Amino acid sequence: MLKLPEIRILAFGFPLSLAWEFLQSPFYMDTFTELWTTVAYNRIHCSIGDVLILLAAFWALSLLWGRSWLSKAGVMPSAVFVIIGISYTILSEHYNVSVAQNWAYSQWMPMAGSIGVLPVVQWLLLPLLVLRLSRPVKSSNRTGKQ
Repeated sequence: MLKLPEIRILAFGFPLSLAWEFLQSPFYMDTFTELWTTVAYNRIHCSIGDVLILLAAFWALSLLWGRSWLSKAGVMPSAVFVIIGISYTILSEHYNVSVAQNWAYSQWMPMAGSIGVLPVVQWLLLPLLVLRLSRPVKSSNRTGKQ
C-alpha cells in the first residue's frame, strides 16, 4: 500500500499541512473570534484541502510524465508541482478573503497586496518537503547484485 505515491503524499502531506495550519493560526482572525472547536475544524478542513491540492498536482504531473515521475523527479516536475500549489493558493486566498469573505487575516499576517504571504510561503516549502519525503526509498542490496 505504501508503494502507491498517493498514499505517501497523504502520509507526509497531511501532518505537515496540519502542523503548518495550526502554527499560522495567530495570523487568522478566527483564532481570536471563534470557539477553539471551530478553529480546530477550520485548520483540519484546510489541511485536507492542502492534501487534495498536493494530490491534484501529482495527478496533473502524472498526465505529463507518467505515474512514476515522483521516483525520478527532476527540477522541472518539482517546479511545476510547486507552481500548481502556489497558483491555486493565490486564487483561493484572494477569493476566500476578498470576494467571499470566508476568512480574514489578523493584523500580524504579512501581506503582498491582498494576499497573505504565509500561505504562499507554505506552498513554496511544504510541497518540496512532501516530494522529498514521498520519493520511494531505494533498497540497497548487500550482495551488490541487482
